[in-house]
Amino acid sequence: MPLTTEQLDEIRAKSFLNHIDKLWIKENYNVSVRTADRIIKRLGLTHAKERTINVLKGYISGEPTRNLAQNYNMSAQNVRQLLRVRGIKRRNTSNMYRANFNYFSEIDTEEKAYLLGFVVADGCLTKKGTLTITLAKKDKDIILKFKEAMEAEHPIREHIAKTHHGDFEVVSLDITSPKLALDLMKFGVVPRKTHKIIFPENLDRKFYRDFIRGYVDGDGTFCLARNDQYAMDIEGTQEFLESIRKILQSELAVPASAKLYAQNKSNNIRRLQLRGKKQVMTVLNWLYEDSKIHSDRKYTKEAQGRFLSFLRLVKRKKQEIRPPCSNHHTVLN
Repeated sequence: MPLTTEQLDEIRAKSFLNHIDKLWIKENYNVSVRTADRIIKRLGLTHAKERTINVLKGYISGEPTRNLAQNYNMSAQNVRQLLRVRGIKRRNTSNMYRANFNYFSEIDTEEKAYLLGFVVADGCLTKKGTLTITLAKKDKDIILKFKEAMEAEHPIREHIAKTHHGDFEVVSLDITSPKLALDLMKFGVVPRKTHKIIFPENLDRKFYRDFIRGYVDGDGTFCLARNDQYAMDIEGTQEFLESIRKILQSELAVPASAKLYAQNKSNNIRRLQLRGKKQVMTVLNWLYEDSKIHSDRKYTKEAQGRFLSFLRLVKRKKQEIRPPCSNHHTVLN
């Protein structure tokens, strides 16, 4: 029995960008697949599976390609190919969300210096000008601070990162801007920067402390050895860590016992190690005391106003398992 005009209008209304699933027509109007094909042709529509239609709807509504790929068990490349085949024009992500893209044009505040240090440690800049920051979900407060500082409308994505250590809940923020990318490059943030990091020579000396604090919050680890020895480790390139060591020795008279160790003899990544309660606490006091911006998880104050209580942190975190900063250490990462 042929469908009525009202039913045909219902099918046309159900379509999205002239796409509709013939199996949906079959199930809802009790017709054969061949009849559903004829109906689609008669209405000038195009057959598409329900999943394909949902991907199109998600993309048109602003859903990131990576989210769609994850939600529908596809690769990002397959999502892009699907959009191309279906005639969907790719959106200009650099103009999709607003932000203060001039934020890093000049580093003239504690906040900017701190966030620059954090980007140097944990940011990733692509050749196309996209800055990506991905952190463990427990450190979401830093991404929120970054987003607020830049007045960014960009969404924060939550997803599962699969690594050889296991699966981890992470949060990510992507901001695309050629202007932002150029400004960051002036301070040493470049694509594939891991083995190219250098200390920004054009950074005002009065912001060294804030920049280093941001970097330490990203790539630093506080440890307490089983023999109650205080320890602090910072990872980076040899040139970058040599600059930090010189600054610590100049600003705090920290002994030259701060050592650099090779993480891998085949590259230039090193670990700057400070050992001993007096030395470590001197550095941490200098970094965090009276700071206006820092990682909430790595920073705590005692009632009397002392800025950091290792003993309290150790007591709370001693049972947590984390990648060690060196052998036999309780890690406060």
